[in-house]
Amino acid sequence: MSEINLNDVNSGYNLVKINNNFQELERVINEELLHKVVATPMPNSMQTPLDMNSQHIYNLPKPTGSTEPLRLKDLFGDVDDLLGGPVREEFIATAGQTVLTLSTSYVPGSNSLYVFRNGSLLRSNEYSESSTNTITLVAPATVNEVYVVVPVAVTGTGGGGSAINASNVGSGVGVFSQKTGDTLLFKTLKAGAGVTLTPGPSEVLIESPANALTASNIGDLGSSVYAGKSGNDLQFKKIKAGSNVTVSETGDTITVSSSGGGGGGGSLAVLDNGVSKTASATSLNLINATVSNVGDDVTISVPAGSYLNVKDFAVTGDGLTNDSTNIQTAITAAKAANRTLFFPDGVYVISSLGTQSGRISILGTGNSTFKGTFKHTDTYPASADTITPLTPTSKYVTISNMNFQSISGYGLEFTTVEQSSFISTFNLSHCKFYGPNGLYCKHMIGFEMSNCEFNNVAIGSRFEGCVNGMMVQCRWQNQADTGVWITYASDHGSGGFDRAGGENLKFSNCEWGVCTYGINADSHMWLTLDSCLLDYCATPLLLQGCNWAKLEKTYLGASNAPVSKFSGVSGYRAPASSGVAVYGRPGGYTLGQRVVGVTAVNCEFINYVTGSTQPIVYVDGYQSPSYPSSSDEVSFIDCLFYATTSHTAPNLLQISNTAIVRVIANRFRSYNQSTSMTNVFKTDSCFDWINHSNSFWNCTQSSVQLGSSYERPVGAIVSASDPGALGAGVIWVQP
Repeated sequence: MSEINLNDVNSGYNLVKINNNFQELERVINEELLHKVVATPMPNSMQTPLDMNSQHIYNLPKPTGSTEPLRLKDLFGDVDDLLGGPVREEFIATAGQTVLTLSTSYVPGSNSLYVFRNGSLLRSNEYSESSTNTITLVAPATVNEVYVVVPVAVTGTGGGGSAINASNVGSGVGVFSQKTGDTLLFKTLKAGAGVTLTPGPSEVLIESPANALTASNIGDLGSSVYAGKSGNDLQFKKIKAGSNVTVSETGDTITVSSSGGGGGGGSLAVLDNGVSKTASATSLNLINATVSNVGDDVTISVPAGSYLNVKDFAVTGDGLTNDSTNIQTAITAAKAANRTLFFPDGVYVISSLGTQSGRISILGTGNSTFKGTFKHTDTYPASADTITPLTPTSKYVTISNMNFQSISGYGLEFTTVEQSSFISTFNLSHCKFYGPNGLYCKHMIGFEMSNCEFNNVAIGSRFEGCVNGMMVQCRWQNQADTGVWITYASDHGSGGFDRAGGENLKFSNCEWGVCTYGINADSHMWLTLDSCLLDYCATPLLLQGCNWAKLEKTYLGASNAPVSKFSGVSGYRAPASSGVAVYGRPGGYTLGQRVVGVTAVNCEFINYVTGSTQPIVYVDGYQSPSYPSSSDEVSFIDCLFYATTSHTAPNLLQISNTAIVRVIANRFRSYNQSTSMTNVFKTDSCFDWINHSNSFWNCTQSSVQLGSSYERPVGAIVSASDPGALGAGVIWVQP
């Protein structure tokens, strides 16, 4: 309002001036103070600050415009509407007071309080929220200062502002997460399996498809049990007892019993392929079954080759329980019914399972494991049965898709007595072997192994005096001793004849990797390797008195890696020679009793050993008065001899004390042109040899040494082509 200016009355009774003064007072009060007369726009603003002298202003209306005065409850809400926080509290300070103690609690650091001193809002650096019910002033208070603490976390009819908080109610999963500053944080709705979320302008639609659960009756015969579905309710027919039938329920079992038929009082006998069903077998395998009715007997026949489940004989397969007794019961039942015994996934402890005999057929899943040793032994016919060579009950073992984990000794053992018969004994397919040792066979005849694996064992397979075995696509990996050990049995010759180390074991498309010995063959005749791989073995092939061995399209790589890998492993046996791909020497019961002989066609002999002093292939027939030429025939045709790293070997191929030598159309390769090489290959004390069409590359000496008085060269022709050779192809015949 404007300043009031009145006329001075200096003296006398001046009625005009007095009236004018009253009129001016009336005008200012009505127009500028009370605004009762608004003829023209009048001033409506404070001209100077309004000092209330510490007095209150009461009964202000609720503001309706942005420039109207704001009441305290418009900012913080009505005191009566405070939610969960402290009410407004007032303190009259004493001199030097620093701590204000509240009557209720709050959350320190959550900015949930306003603190006023004498009506002025304190900044956050002028006090601290020291505990859940105290406030500590930075500057000590003076006497009679008025401090007011007002909660922020309120909601009311007035303002409320940033003091709003939120919470979850009810017993379900909360949606509100927390408040950060002035921001309310809510959890995101996420669709799980079978749930869809559809956001809308004001709602989120949560949908789950109708329950798609259904049921059906299976099988081709019999009455249906499942009736139908009503909503989410699966409905099944009740089993009702008819004449001479009782239905009882115990736990999970419904038992249907017959008290006799049709006044005849007959009985129902169930035969499982001619064998009465026993209590130990709780289910019938009715695959390809035939049912016949003769009198009162109903016979259910299942053809041979169908399965019995070992789990029907209370076998656990948990890897802890000794299942030997129940497995024996299952084997006996399967043999009686001419069935294959099926082993589902599991580990079957057979630590006390006895030695088996007769015809056995076992099928696993590939994840079925025998833990212990499975043994089979029998006496096979003295002569072949030319009428029924393999009857359903003949002595024969078939095992497929099983794993063998040995604890000590071997995981699987087949044994019989030495005999001259030509028979069939066992078949293994898709089996795996783990543990100290894998497979042991003695005097077995006419067997086959396919797609079997031997992993991390000392001896993968041991064949003693075995005959006519075929191994196809089998694999031996990480063998501390020997992948395949072929030798004679301790009881050889006890039957009046002697098969020694056996005959005719053939390996086709097989692999050996990281073995001390890949194959150790002693006193064996007609060993065959066709399209095989023996790699990273200290001695891939050791032939001891093993004659007429045949190698074709086979790779043999010699390395000293197994020596460093297995030298500290239990079961390790140091190799006879490290870095020799093929090592041939006499063998048998006494040194030199049995000769060595080998023919290799289109093979590769590789040496990986740095600094090797050994030839890649070394065949030594041994000289003695009784056996002047202990090796029979040694032939290498169209083969590769390759030293892949730095070596000091004097020869890549050496053949000694051999009756017949054939070295034809081979390739000799040396990595480093070793100056220690005296001859690429050498024969010594050999009787008859043919040597021609060989090539030499990167060899310091492109020469051949043929020596001793025993030798009688026939058609000795050497062709050599090596630009880096120090000399041309030379034949040196020792006088």
